[in-house]
Amino acid sequence: MQEVQMISPLTPGMYLGKNTLATRNIQSAPVAPNSQKTAEFVSALPKRFLPGRFHWLRTSLNTGPNGGGAKDNIPVYTVDSSNPHQEYRQFSSTDARVTNFPDLVKATSGKIPLPSWAVPSEGGDHALAIYDVATGIWRSYFKVTSNPDGSMNYSSAGYQRFDPKTRSTSNYWLSHLSGTSTVTGSATELMQLGLAELKAAKINHALSFTFPSYRRDAVFPAKVSDGKLADADAPYAGQMFTLPPNFDVDAWVKENNASAEMAAVLKAVQQYGGYVADQNFWCMALNVESPLSFKNNPYDSDPELKAAASRLNKDINKFPWEKTVWVKPGYSGHDTNAASPGIQAALAEIAAARNNTAAPSNSTTLPNNTSSLKQAVRAGMSAVSGLGALAGGAALENLFSPEKEAPTAEKPADEKPQIATSNSQSEPAPSAAPQASIPAPAPAPEPQRQPENAPSLPMPQSRKHSGLMLDVARQFYPLNTLKGYVDDIARAGGTFFHLHLSDDQNYALESATLGQLARNAKQNADGSYTNPATGKSFYSAAQIQELVRYAKQKGIELVPEIDAPAHMSAIHSLLQRENSAQASQIFNGNNELRYENAEAQQFIQQLYDEAADIFAGSGTHFHIGGDEFSGSISQNPHYIAYVNNIVLHLKNKNLIVRVWNDA
Repeated sequence: MQEVQMISPLTPGMYLGKNTLATRNIQSAPVAPNSQKTAEFVSALPKRFLPGRFHWLRTSLNTGPNGGGAKDNIPVYTVDSSNPHQEYRQFSSTDARVTNFPDLVKATSGKIPLPSWAVPSEGGDHALAIYDVATGIWRSYFKVTSNPDGSMNYSSAGYQRFDPKTRSTSNYWLSHLSGTSTVTGSATELMQLGLAELKAAKINHALSFTFPSYRRDAVFPAKVSDGKLADADAPYAGQMFTLPPNFDVDAWVKENNASAEMAAVLKAVQQYGGYVADQNFWCMALNVESPLSFKNNPYDSDPELKAAASRLNKDINKFPWEKTVWVKPGYSGHDTNAASPGIQAALAEIAAARNNTAAPSNSTTLPNNTSSLKQAVRAGMSAVSGLGALAGGAALENLFSPEKEAPTAEKPADEKPQIATSNSQSEPAPSAAPQASIPAPAPAPEPQRQPENAPSLPMPQSRKHSGLMLDVARQFYPLNTLKGYVDDIARAGGTFFHLHLSDDQNYALESATLGQLARNAKQNADGSYTNPATGKSFYSAAQIQELVRYAKQKGIELVPEIDAPAHMSAIHSLLQRENSAQASQIFNGNNELRYENAEAQQFIQQLYDEAADIFAGSGTHFHIGGDEFSGSISQNPHYIAYVNNIVLHLKNKNLIVRVWNDA
């Protein structure tokens, strides 16, 4: 057991946050419009909170006991529930943040593996995290107190899962599957500076910082915020920052007579980013792995480690906040674009089935004719998805009709031709130089939405545009069911999964614009969220990003649809609660958008932007509905102008608009 308990999730070579937002290259992220102002604001922020005699202080360390810094960093305890010698503690909570969610109670309460010597952090949060190497379950706790009998009480908690064999996760954003423990609702403990990294002066992931405070609202991937600031240039909880690519770390270190440890911190922030994780009402502080994570304090037994901490503690106040570059709030891009070998094998099998040729020897056998493929699709969808699956299978039948004309980049299947201007729905122009950083899956690449500041690639033409539309506005399905549909489409060789997110009955997506937020909703046993004001279910931004990653692994593009100008009763109702004056101005008596109204156009573009950001990385198409609205021939010019404005607006996001045939 002692060997397991000495395994840190932050140890190089065993890092638990690999292939997540913590290891993406942040240099490709879009910059916030007010980045320079935010850098200046942050640089001066500690003076708002510190007494005058401490105005020299801007940055410190959260090290824990004997590390020379503050003690608010969260210990992470590695346990092994498969080991018969593993100790356990009894955990319980009476807090509604836990008791209202049965899955959270099940995951974080009861008999939990934890050594008897483990304690929560010594700061005011009294937090701790537990990683079980046997099950891959990660549990985080907030406000933990110990009883005389060794049992533990806690106020809130969150959990998520890792693969215990590969020590990896498909949860790219590290967001808890349920609950919150840290302010941002994610495993920010994995962005602490590990003690082994500190000693080696080498860091291969993003770093978390606490701030004196930040804005009152959070941005993705953070779930909530406890910030106190209303300043326009204050950072957000969950926002990331970096240093410009032309910032010469080595030259800065030499000029400031700084240590190798400080150089490692700056290089990590430059490549992977810094993360706004919590507030401390003091100064900016870098979170370092807590020595409480280990039975014996490493600072006491390792003089080299203690010396490294001392050097960094001396240098960290020099951190060049005025040089920082702040990432666009809510940025949800990532650099995991390569298709997995499993998807490539599946595509090879489908090609073999279509051509009546043998699949690779290591592949699962698929039917070798169109009829049996259709039957397989229907059977698979019926097994996974239940009622309504046969309709989905029928929607995929055109995938197996070789006599139909193959769609092209200029006119994808089932897509409306351009409405007015000749370039209103054209593909982005190819770059003169290939974008080597985004490898193309073989043998048939899927369309990929490009980073906002990256050169565009032409749409691949080797696969037909075929897939399934699911109406989740009228009939809501939990996230796992959607993943089942993705599996079915992938097995059938489809390319896209169209989600009809809005209609008169419901708007099934988290939205700050409409005041429908996961943090204010009830989370159900299946993981879905219910708006307490409407009683309707919706998907959180974090859930959609999880689905985006899952679909991308399967080679499937997600196509979000927000229908307008008709079928908007649910949107109108939500906006009426959020801003009744605006709702009255931009909707008519039929609950339809006044598309000729400039403010109405601005509103719908804002809603589309929000959805596009949530679906970032899902593909190249966005569906705007456009069906069954009232009007007359005399209004056609207004409607055409409205649609063309949206087409051009979304083209700036490298998105191609789809509409219904009667639009």
